[in-house]
Amino acid sequence: MYLWASLVFPFRFSSNDLMNAILRSLAPAHFQFGIIMGYFFGKHLVTGNKKYRTLSLWVPVLIHTCCNTLVQVPYVRCV
Repeated sequence: MYLWASLVFPFRFSSNDLMNAILRSLAPAHFQFGIIMGYFFGKHLVTGNKKYRTLSLWVPVLIHTCCNTLVQVPYVRCV
């Protein structure tokens, strides 16, 4: 599944978005975000602490947002 997505993803965009597509397809970050989410959710299941359940959602969301922002910075156009 991940290999197919990495191979097909760059061809779904126009030439303006080609660099963005290449950067995103070469780093399967969603797999890493799932590992981070599973780590915190596992800690929640073991300890019963609701703080870890909240962290299992928000830590991957914040890291994903930072990664997307860093990838998009050169392509931000002011209106």
